[in-house]
Amino acid sequence: MNEKQKFELLKDIARLLIKYGPDTFDALSKLLSKQEFVAQLIVILDTTAEVGRRNKLRSTPRPRVAPARSGIDQLLENLAESEPEKGKLLSAFRDDLLAKHILPSMKAVKAFVSDNGLGSLSATSRDKAIFPLIKDLSRHPLEQVKVIVERERLQSHRGDRSLEGWANIILKKSHSGDEV
Repeated sequence: MNEKQKFELLKDIARLLIKYGPDTFDALSKLLSKQEFVAQLIVILDTTAEVGRRNKLRSTPRPRVAPARSGIDQLLENLAESEPEKGKLLSAFRDDLLAKHILPSMKAVKAFVSDNGLGSLSATSRDKAIFPLIKDLSRHPLEQVKVIVERERLQSHRGDRSLEGWANIILKKSHSGDEV
């Protein structure tokens, strides 16, 4: 197993942690401390490897089409190198989107795009809209992205899309001396 394979395996384990939670990992850890379970696991792994060989599976995984999210990860990594503050801001925004803390529906995403004068959105589902949305935001100046993101966070916490909410955001920004 080379370094890249180890890293990929660790990424897969991290995804499993997110999927199953830390309690499942605690339970697995306890099972692995029992010698009879380890012996069973070794048999399972050896058998699986043998079945893979019989079915002529390759030792190194075939290159697969990267999921849509890997494109966003690459974009945010590149942004973190070239514009660290914007990269951090958009990364947190992406995390909030994925957790549905903000823009919980496709309708909300479309309204957000329209309200902020962002590019057209051709995605048909909310999950597919996240990458194009982050990509579009990454093309805007940092100060504009800050205003857009903070406005949405404020509205999502207050649930206020009224004119009063917008006025408070605008007045707060103009008092601080920042320009959009």
